Amino acid sequence: MATNRPWEYPFAPNVLGTRDQLRRKHNLISDYSWRADYVPWLVRAALAEFLGTTLIVFFGAAAVASIQGKSEGLTTGAALAGLFIDFVAVSTFSPISGAYFNPAVVLGYWFLRMNDGVTVIVLWIAQTLGSFAAAGLLALLLGGTGTGIGAPVLGTIFGKQVTWWSVFILETLLGAASFIVILYNYNLNFSPYPALVIGSFSGAIELAVRTAISIGPNVARWLGPAVISGTYKNWYVWVFPPFIGVVLLAVPVFLFDLWLRREQRTALRQREQQERRTKKYKKQVAPTHPPPPYPLEYKWS
Repeated sequence: MATNRPWEYPFAPNVLGTRDQLRRKHNLISDYSWRADYVPWLVRAALAEFLGTTLIVFFGAAAVASIQGKSEGLTTGAALAGLFIDFVAVSTFSPISGAYFNPAVVLGYWFLRMNDGVTVIVLWIAQTLGSFAAAGLLALLLGGTGTGIGAPVLGTIFGKQVTWWSVFILETLLGAASFIVILYNYNLNFSPYPALVIGSFSGAIELAVRTAISIGPNVARWLGPAVISGTYKNWYVWVFPPFIGVVLLAVPVFLFDLWLRREQRTALRQREQQERRTKKYKKQVAPTHPPPPYPLEYKWS
C-alpha cells in the first residue's frame, strides 16, 4: 500500500466522501445530494453538533459565571474546564459530524470545498439551538440571569480595561489560529490525538485571555448567553472577528501552503522522472569498444 508523504496533504475520507469526490460537482449548494446516505448523515451530524455545542457552551458559560465578580484565582480551573469539555466533545462527536461546534469553522470548510451549502445551514441551525439550550438550562439552574450566565464582557489587563478594537484584533487572530489547528490536526490526520491537541489549544486560549475577553473565538459561545441575559454591549467584538479570521487569514494561508507543497511535489516528481530516463538511457546505450586496459603495456621488439 502506497504511503503519502507528509507534505502531500493526504485528505482522509470523511463521512461525506473524499476531496476528489467533492470536486466532481461545482455546485456549492448541494454537492453531496447525489449520495444515498446524505439525509440520514445530515440528521445525525446536526444532532451531534447540537449536543456538542450544548456541552461546550454550558460548561464554558458556567465556568465564566462562577468567576464573574470574584477573585481571578479561579481562572485556571475555569480554563481547565473548557479544556476537558472540548476534549470530550471532539472525541465523542468527531466521527459523526466533524466536531465543528463553531459557525466560523463551518464557513471555513465551505470555502475549502470540504462541505456544501446545505450542510452549512443545517449545522449553523443546530449550533444555534445548542447555544440557546445551554444558556437556557444554565439560567434555570442559576435561578435567573442575574449572574450574566457567562456572557462575555470586556475585561481588564494590568488593572486597565481593554479596548474594543484590541479585542477585535485578538479575536480575529485567535479565530484564524483555531481553524488552522483544527484543520491540520483533525482533518489532515497530522496528529494521532487530534482531540487532545484541539482541546489543549482551547484551554491555552482561555488561560491566556480569559481575564480580558472571557471566551475564545466562537460565535455560538457568545450567542445563547448574550441573548438570554440581554448582554449586547460590544456585540460586534464577538460576532465578526472569528469569521474574518477564518476567511481572510486562515483559508488563504492554508491554500498558499497547499500550493507550495504541490510545487514541491511536482519538482520531486520531475526529478524522479529525469532519474528514470537517465538510468534507462545508460542501460540502452552501451559502449561500442571496451575500454583499453590500464595501464597500457608496451612490448619492444
